Amino acid sequence: MKKECFWQDPAYEASDPLMGHERAKWLIAGGGVAGLFVAYFLLKRGERDIVLLERDTVGSGSTGHSAGMLIGDLQTGPWSAVIANYGAEAASAYLKAQEESQRTVATLIENEGIACDFSLRDFVLLNDSEWAIRRTMREFAACHAVDPRHPTLLEEEELRNEIRSGEFSFGEHLERGLTVNPLKFAHGVKAHLMRHGVRIYEHTPLLSYRDGVAYVPHGTVSCGQCIHASGTWLRDGGLRNYMTTIGITRPLSADELAALNLADKDMFLDDGKRSFHYGKVTADDRL
Repeated sequence: MKKECFWQDPAYEASDPLMGHERAKWLIAGGGVAGLFVAYFLLKRGERDIVLLERDTVGSGSTGHSAGMLIGDLQTGPWSAVIANYGAEAASAYLKAQEESQRTVATLIENEGIACDFSLRDFVLLNDSEWAIRRTMREFAACHAVDPRHPTLLEEEELRNEIRSGEFSFGEHLERGLTVNPLKFAHGVKAHLMRHGVRIYEHTPLLSYRDGVAYVPHGTVSCGQCIHASGTWLRDGGLRNYMTTIGITRPLSADELAALNLADKDMFLDDGKRSFHYGKVTADDRL
């Protein structure tokens, strides 16, 4: 087993580090998907004076080590808590915002021609224990009350039509999700931002920030607003840090994918475990 990041982009050329002094209305610290999309939406709002700093290279942190899956429903949960805390109307608006976020990402990839193994795929929640099934039923009822279009419960033959495994007895078909090579996706978004005037400096960690001035190893940035979009490397008492381990198989044959009923490359989550086990089939047929 090799312990290294699976996603690679060998043709990528990093930007130069910041040397000297910069001025900007907006400074973004962090070149992962969060920082990149802060810059993206600032541009959409008409802002143009933007500097983004990345301590390593764009996408090299949490983003580039993720599975590259964007599933709105998966990131929300539990729906029963969302409804209890904010009401059904707010939950419905949030669900629509999630769907719009997927459309935004898909449109950006298609319009900019970002080569990142992008596709839209079905997403399946899998259960193998009674407590997990009861939880799924509860959340199904809550989500269905917000939007009757989805999800759909899966049992027996319907479940086998989604994924062929004796490990699971119950499932749920959620909304379609988006899958990418996250490293190439981040690099493609960076190129889009730079074409629209965002100044991006890599190998430029933010050392400190005070009184409107950001200090980096070989310079400074004077700015009106500083937005931190840092990953889990940042040790902050108010943030929880999580470690994700992604295991990648060898390329699977067409027969092996067919045996699992994953030839259509669905994405899935094993919700029967108390930890978070999820997966997808990559563009080169690895699980």
